[in-house]
Amino acid sequence: MLFRSGVTQHEYNLLVAKQNNKCKVCESDAGEGQFTRLVVDHCHKSNEFRGLICQGCNMALGNAKDNPETLRKLADYLDEYYDPRT
Repeated sequence: MLFRSGVTQHEYNLLVAKQNNKCKVCESDAGEGQFTRLVVDHCHKSNEFRGLICQGCNMALGNAKDNPETLRKLADYLDEYYDPRT
């Protein structure tokens, strides 16, 4: 099997092991929650492979249109209302 970004199934399996079956972004275990496997993340402009991440993080990147500034603004927004007690 070859993923769109050029990663083979063998390479995928090696990367999963290297990442200890954890998302490269949030470090959650791939088996946690409703998503059971890591997805191959890639740049939608260059098709360049970036890493293996959980579906939740992949959706967050997609919803932000892979725009780092949007993600920074979201983080700033959350920081404004963050309460460590909750």
